[in-house]
Amino acid sequence: PTNHNRQRLSNMSVLSKSKAQTALEYVSSVNPSVKVEIFERPFDDDPENLTLIENKTICADCLDNLKTRLQLADVCQRANVPLVSASIGGFCGQLFTVYPGGEGLEAVYGNLDDGCDSEDSKGCEVEMGTPGPTAAAVSSLQAMEVAKIIMQKNQALQNRVLLLDFSDFNMQVIEI
Repeated sequence: PTNHNRQRLSNMSVLSKSKAQTALEYVSSVNPSVKVEIFERPFDDDPENLTLIENKTICADCLDNLKTRLQLADVCQRANVPLVSASIGGFCGQLFTVYPGGEGLEAVYGNLDDGCDSEDSKGCEVEMGTPGPTAAAVSSLQAMEVAKIIMQKNQALQNRVLLLDFSDFNMQVIEI
């Protein structure tokens, strides 16, 4: 409930349900012909995670910690699947796309120590909190990036990071 305001699919009636199940029900109610698979388990260094990503068109990273984000990026590289990564904290966000064989998340975040746990790697959001509109804006841009890749547009954020600061509406793209 502490981040309820920025969870698009959340309302008081679904607080006890899993996010995955809520998303499945929502997507099915909007368009029953869309095939949805959910996997309600931690994403870690389990070798079975590769089978979740293999043969997929694209992966969108909506994770809340760096450790899991880097594990997902590694699996996407091994599965040869592009990854669209978005992160938020306070009034800021960032977005970029990692193609197989290209610059990875380590180019932006560096490598985490092996001893770092998920709570230690959640970043500035833990201290700053995040207003709902930050999550909505960055997730909309992430969805647009996914759509561009699926439609094979050349303008994807490959080897570039979109940095967003909504406190002063400063947006810039930097090369990685």
